[in-house]
Amino acid sequence: MTNNRYDVVIIGGGFAGVTAARELSRTGKSVLILEARDRLGGRTHYEEVPQLGRSVEMGGTWVHWFQPHLWSELNRYGVDLVESIGAAAPEQVIYRTNGERKLAEIDDAWPILESAITKFFADHAQTALPRPFDPLFAAEKIKEFDGYSCQDRIDVLGVSDEQKDLLNAMWSLCCGGAASDGGFVTMLRWYALSGYTPSGIFDTCTRFKINGGTKRLLEEINADSNAEIRLNAPVSAVSTTDDGTTIVLRDGERIPCSAVVVTVPLNVLADIEFTPPLSEGMRNAANRKQASKGLKLWVRVKGDLPRPLFAMAPDDEVFHYAHTEDIYDDGQLLVVFGPDPEKLADVESPEDVQPHIRRLLGDCIDVVATSGKNWHDDEFAKGAWSVYRPGQLTESLAALQDPTPPVFLAGGDIASGWNGFIDGAIESAHTIARQVNEYLP
Repeated sequence: MTNNRYDVVIIGGGFAGVTAARELSRTGKSVLILEARDRLGGRTHYEEVPQLGRSVEMGGTWVHWFQPHLWSELNRYGVDLVESIGAAAPEQVIYRTNGERKLAEIDDAWPILESAITKFFADHAQTALPRPFDPLFAAEKIKEFDGYSCQDRIDVLGVSDEQKDLLNAMWSLCCGGAASDGGFVTMLRWYALSGYTPSGIFDTCTRFKINGGTKRLLEEINADSNAEIRLNAPVSAVSTTDDGTTIVLRDGERIPCSAVVVTVPLNVLADIEFTPPLSEGMRNAANRKQASKGLKLWVRVKGDLPRPLFAMAPDDEVFHYAHTEDIYDDGQLLVVFGPDPEKLADVESPEDVQPHIRRLLGDCIDVVATSGKNWHDDEFAKGAWSVYRPGQLTESLAALQDPTPPVFLAGGDIASGWNGFIDGAIESAHTIARQVNEYLP
């Protein structure tokens, strides 16, 4: 057993864990971060990819000034933004509908999609989420919609088949999987937080990135902390008795502490054994898991793609979204998403990726290099960004946020606002740091 007793042990070194560590350590508490991976960042990962000749974001990427907790951190450390050209200034849209590929100018395609998005939400976001950072404020109203999936909502709209395909592509992208798995209320929340406009939700989700990558902001926050960090330290159990709380690592090492902040993704929460058990509501949420599981790839292509674009396809395709990140003399760098990781054999193989990129963009495309991340198969994530399933908001959020000292849950997966985003992780970290400070003498 480690002899040093920490005031707080934080399990997980993503944005929630690192931010909570900064807040708690700067109040004089002894804080230890235990991170299972060999790096900090969690489901954000900005790394150099040799075959692409540049660094790219393998996980969470896009940010916006509609995200106040993150924006405050950017301002605090003087970190600026850059734009994704395919989201900021696309000139063309390629989309699949009725089994065919269509190419349109953005000025022709956007009104079709904008009209469909407006009908998808109607005025439900305004009535069910009048205070977007307090999602249960109008609890009875939100319950009216919480049992529906995004696909359920699409199916009852009086829109064209073309618009239904575009909506399926849009929301399956946002859900990181099939539109039938993600909750309609999850997208209502994003829409409300984005200012209740179609253009707002596009900008917050796909347009602005941190200059220098998410790693830059994470390092700034961490440098402001006095916490100790241990990498390659996966946790197997948390045990609380009359003698205190003990963290047990997979290798058997035991670390005593006065409080523990658990910031692991919802989909791996059940992999840690808690004694006494977590509350029934927490356990139910952990066992049900959140829905997002999709692929993210960066694909360098050659071919006749001279103009910035974005592309969309329904969720029965291997790839359902792509947009231009950079333009070269002979092609482009694309960021690409797919709803089901089991449909692609190897994210690092140009030969495996090419037929599916051609199906999305056309046969004139040759894949030169590719790299990506299957977060669903990552043992410390088991899914991508948080997307609540139908019914999960009203069934689970309050239980997940209810502290059970000395154990506290935190993370983007249980945020009140931007659930599943970096902003949500930072929001949750500030909330939990306040609760821990109130709990510890």
